[in-house]
Amino acid sequence: MNNSTMTGQVPDVRLATAVRPKDLAQFRTNERLAGTLRLSAGDIQSGRYRIQLYRFMASQIPVISACVGTWVRLAAAPGAFRVIAGTGEARRKAAEVRLEALADRIFANCSGNRVGLSSLMVELFTSLFRDGVCGGFVAINRDASGVDQFVPIDSLALSCEREKESLVLYLETDGGRVCLNRPDFFYMTLSDSVSDPLGRSILQPVSLIAGIEQQLVRDMYRSHHNAGYSRIHVKVTPPERLTGESESAYTERINRYFDATVDMIKSCDVDGNPVTWDNVVIDYIGPSETRNVTNSWF
Repeated sequence: MNNSTMTGQVPDVRLATAVRPKDLAQFRTNERLAGTLRLSAGDIQSGRYRIQLYRFMASQIPVISACVGTWVRLAAAPGAFRVIAGTGEARRKAAEVRLEALADRIFANCSGNRVGLSSLMVELFTSLFRDGVCGGFVAINRDASGVDQFVPIDSLALSCEREKESLVLYLETDGGRVCLNRPDFFYMTLSDSVSDPLGRSILQPVSLIAGIEQQLVRDMYRSHHNAGYSRIHVKVTPPERLTGESESAYTERINRYFDATVDMIKSCDVDGNPVTWDNVVIDYIGPSETRNVTNSWF
């Protein structure tokens, strides 16, 4: 849970404001971070489709939503700061006051309201359990007197690359990539490994989701087998009326022919090709310049 404990000798509570790094440019205040974090996660790349799928499942399937919500509420249960020291009641209370003040301002919602540590814990654990990773920036006060707040980032915008002998995290923003090898960025992963440096969602082993992922990949492969489009427009020209054919018989024959054509189109598999007479036209619904585009999947 989020109980915080300080052990051993308690330093002077003024020590935090007395520490000054040599280069304050390596830290950013909340105002400077706001522009950087207006980002777009981009299209399907670096496995982001999986996180997008997990988010869709967590919001649309009640049992999965309840599972993630239960884990989040357990991990983000209410807590309290507890200072353990033998340096006097006054210094202990002073430390608790500073910690409570930090907890009250540590997180601001999308409206800019300071909603505190309890809301931040829900935000971080939701990202951790659902996406497999959570993180953000520690923003300092303008006068560098202490921590202002923690600014979470969208895990969809994270990417990881191997450079030389180490893995380096990047944040994808509208203004370009930001290297996260910096002192004001912190992140935590769930069950990270060599194959999953950005962690594993608790939803990844669920058989339902694994089956959906495999079906999506299978359908994309089969559709791209013939480089076709997933949306088509079928135009059927009615056959000519036969000599001596009554109106009712002609109408019945047209309807049978139309129904047979519709059944053929419906039974056409993902990688199949329909075969029709020359009075049936099948057009794709998509960009006019087919040479410069590929099929889009959602």
